[in-house]
Amino acid sequence: MRYTAKQPPSDPTRATGSTSVPHPMSAPPTTDYWIREGYLWKRVHVKPRHDLYIPQQTDDGPDVTKLTTERTRMVRPTDGARWYRIDDNWTAKRQATLDQEWTGSTDFEETTTYKDGYITDDVEEQQEARKAKGLPAPQQPTAQDRLEHELTHLPYRSWCPVCVQAKGRSNNHLKQQNKTPVIQCDITYYKAIGEQATSSIFTAIDVETGMCMAAQIEEKTQSMQYLSTCFQQFLMERGRTHAVLNNTVIQSDNEDFLIALLKATATATGSNIAVQQPPAYTSQAQGSVECFHRTLMGQLRALELQLENNYNTRLTSKHPIMPWMEPTC
Repeated sequence: MRYTAKQPPSDPTRATGSTSVPHPMSAPPTTDYWIREGYLWKRVHVKPRHDLYIPQQTDDGPDVTKLTTERTRMVRPTDGARWYRIDDNWTAKRQATLDQEWTGSTDFEETTTYKDGYITDDVEEQQEARKAKGLPAPQQPTAQDRLEHELTHLPYRSWCPVCVQAKGRSNNHLKQQNKTPVIQCDITYYKAIGEQATSSIFTAIDVETGMCMAAQIEEKTQSMQYLSTCFQQFLMERGRTHAVLNNTVIQSDNEDFLIALLKATATATGSNIAVQQPPAYTSQAQGSVECFHRTLMGQLRALELQLENNYNTRLTSKHPIMPWMEPTC
């Protein structure tokens, strides 16, 4: 998790808007350096390396005794492969190395005790808060209220056992207590403006980071291998295939095609990927990917209209440019 914060008024760097440890503009290109952003410390690795960085006590770096045990690395392989992210405990893995040479950055965070030191009484940094509101006191219906309600059972009443049995929703989905990463997957359908036919699009979202992917489906049975490859690449770019603390859960609804696709991806990726389906008829369990669908459809229509205006043409959902536009959304 990244944090940013303004410097206290007494900090001379506040006037220029810089961090307390500025970017070493004069440093040679082969020298690693520290950047401080509030209570986040970033070690930028300019020189290629194999080993994972362990923070050392230096004049320009953080106080190692004030850092949490969490370490986040953005790895950029020197062979030109895509970036990926690794999260782990730097105090437990002090001698770990990667098989490939890499550059990038390693992020560390100060503990909560030292974060509080950044809170100031500056008017510009004061936080607003809404007044807390208590829940209304429950009221039991009268006998007359019950008789009138039983005529139609409208509107829904939580005190009516018939309404609860017939119309009640499933149990509330409690907030995830562990730190297991979840990737929600689904299939949505798109059609161009004025078009009757639709095209299927496979979508996925990393619930923790909000990173998304979309891939158009030409024909389900023939697209299984292609979609599995695209999904594996997405998991790798998110760093989920390199998880060391918790397995990654990939989740979909109960559609047979999606279940088969997720199982094939998990088998091809490794043992740290688990597949699960939420209870039936609980669309709220897929809330993150459903929100992504709204964003994706709106962006696709915007790009489609812009291209049609620029080139005075009409596009359909089957046009070759559509699969190119989807990942850009």
